[in-house]
Amino acid sequence: MTFELSTDGMNFPFLGTATGPVRATISFTNPPSSPVMVFDTEMQQLDLSGAIAGLGPFAVRESPSRPSLGKHTLRNDPPGFRVSSFFDVFLELNAGTGDWIPANRAVRLLADAPPAGPGSIFISLKGNEITLQWVGTLPAPEHNKSAGGWTDVAGAMHAPYTIPITASERQRFFRLRGE
Repeated sequence: MTFELSTDGMNFPFLGTATGPVRATISFTNPPSSPVMVFDTEMQQLDLSGAIAGLGPFAVRESPSRPSLGKHTLRNDPPGFRVSSFFDVFLELNAGTGDWIPANRAVRLLADAPPAGPGSIFISLKGNEITLQWVGTLPAPEHNKSAGGWTDVAGAMHAPYTIPITASERQRFFRLRGE
């Protein structure tokens, strides 16, 4: 985990990193005939330790006494599937003193594929089409091994952009052009 820490709720001057084990359960909770599959989730363990630049070592854990519940959904979407997950986690902090300080409310942790952000490209394949999603700059161009370089994807001015593929094409490479 990498995060920024604010002591005043507005400025984020401290950068922290932490690692550790996470364990969760997931249970199918709706009839199979539903178009959206819904699962109940519970985070059972989150034990992270690390350091915050300028402040020192710390540990964060999921509360051993308060349940950290959530949901996971899966539904068909034209480019493939849309998956969404969250946990409302009750955290406790140990700032190196040995004492655990509980949070006064749950923190919502999202595990969801984000929309394409600046500098990122998402590629999905459905049937005989590739769909490109991006924000900002044009997609770079498609890699052409025989030409030895990158060439613009013709007509790809706005996302999403769909490109047909043929059975003989084994690989295609895309990137965002640096402007």
